[in-house]
Order: sequence, then structure tokens, then C-alpha cells
Amino acid sequence: MRSARPLHRQPLPRRGLQTALRLLTCALAAPLISHAGWVTLDGKPLPDRPEMRSNGNLGAMLVLSNDGDAFRRAWARPTPPQLKSTDKVRRGEKLTASVLYHGCQANAQGACDLTVRFNMVTPEGRVTPGGTGPLGDRPSPDGQVQLGHASLATTFDHTDAIGRYQVHAVITDRVARRQVALTASIDLIP
Repeated sequence: MRSARPLHRQPLPRRGLQTALRLLTCALAAPLISHAGWVTLDGKPLPDRPEMRSNGNLGAMLVLSNDGDAFRRAWARPTPPQLKSTDKVRRGEKLTASVLYHGCQANAQGACDLTVRFNMVTPEGRVTPGGTGPLGDRPSPDGQVQLGHASLATTFDHTDAIGRYQVHAVITDRVARRQVALTASIDLIP
């Protein structure tokens, strides 16, 4: 793997994950009804999963895409986005790990202090740091889900082992002193 490009910072412009993204796409059309975790449109709580967790009001989801630019363009559209994720990538393809979040706590000045720390674990168990960066600095309007500013971008090459890689992201709300740890798998295929 080429050294993981630390973080991609841009101001916004397997089945389980695909299901979560479909539910999230529906939820994006309306504000989240609950301030304690992920919920469906009818207000039913969604259980935590490795790639989608909550801690108090803070909720975060780790999404892997082989076209991070298209993912951000889809997110920026005014209509509910059609978000595409992946659980497989080939050598030479770019992988982007993005974080969707809601519920950061504002400080006395009305700003959030939300950060993410990424790393990747190879099939052999080697940990590659991916960097730390800001996710967001303002509360979600009406509790809606937001796309984090920072993301991890990397490309696999011929020296990388075929197999399952784990992408880890630790989201920290420094105002609320809460953390959410997320994990998503990606298979490097021939």
C-alpha cells in the first residue's frame, strides 16, 4: 500500500453497510428524530455495528468508497444522495474512508471540536497510521447527519497482500469528552 495519504481535507463539495447507507439515505431527507444514537425515519433506534456507533448524542458511521470524489459530489447534491460504498478494492484503485456524523456538542461560542484519527490494519496485522484531522466545527442543523471534513485516502499496489484490511476511525468530541470507535473491512482482491 502506498503510504496512506494522511488526510484528505475538503470543506463539503457487504451488505450490512449497504443496508445502513440505504436507511441513512432515507433519513437524510428529514432530521434525525432522536438525539441519542442512530434511528430510523419512524424513530426506532438502530443497533450499533462496527462501522456505525453512537455514544450519547454523538453518532458516527465509517463509509469506504473506491471513488471518494463521487461520494462527496453525491453528498453535496440538494436531493437525498445516492451514496455508494464498497467492501472490495483492486490493486491500483483508490480507497477513501469517510465519516458521517451527527450530535456533536457545541461549546460556549457555538462551535464543535470534533476530530478523527485513522489507521489501517493489514491482513498480517501490521498497523499503518492514517493521520488525525478535524471532522466538523459546527453542530448539525436540526440534528441532521453531516459529512466529515477529514477522510483517509490510500491506493493499494503490487506489494500489498491480497486479503482483508481493517480501517479504524476514532471520533472524538472534545467538548462533550466522548469518543466513538469505528471499524470497517475492505477486501483487496486480485
